[in-house]
Amino acid sequence: MAIKSNGLDTGTKIKIGLLIVGLLVFLYFNNPMDNPLIAGDKPIPEPTSITQAESTPVPQQSISQPQQLQVDPKPKTDFIKQLFTQYSSRLSVVLASPEKGVKAIIDFYDGDNIVERLTSDDFHYHGYFVALAGDSAVFVQGPDFKKRVTASPVPSMPSLPQETIDTASKLQHPVPQIPTD
Repeated sequence: MAIKSNGLDTGTKIKIGLLIVGLLVFLYFNNPMDNPLIAGDKPIPEPTSITQAESTPVPQQSISQPQQLQVDPKPKTDFIKQLFTQYSSRLSVVLASPEKGVKAIIDFYDGDNIVERLTSDDFHYHGYFVALAGDSAVFVQGPDFKKRVTASPVPSMPSLPQETIDTASKLQHPVPQIPTD
């Protein structure tokens, strides 16, 4: 019956001993200038006084002022006003909390195609703010501009006859056709 020892075996003790010896050798030979075996008996030279070198004046070159570009801080056509005048707006998502404020996503449509999607952070970037105006509406307000945006109802899908559904499921790539009124 083998007796199980709780201590370290001989191989581990040898490894630990070699690591300690290696560490001591490393610390001893780390800086060779401090080690008398490597540096020898050479005296370390004392620092001498540093004399000021003769300074020669550098001729100064005339530096012209860089040309400053003037940037108009506000563009001539306001991006947000342009979106509201050219496209129809629809409130997609609105979240409101007392701690975080109002977060909204407004989509801009040209017919049935979405042209632009802006968040309330995008409106803030352009100098506008978004305020809650009921359960499904927000106000977008900026300098000399105020617009109420609502969530327009999504048209309900008409019920299709079962034979149309069966025919569409047999096609490899069915494309449902939704009638628009």
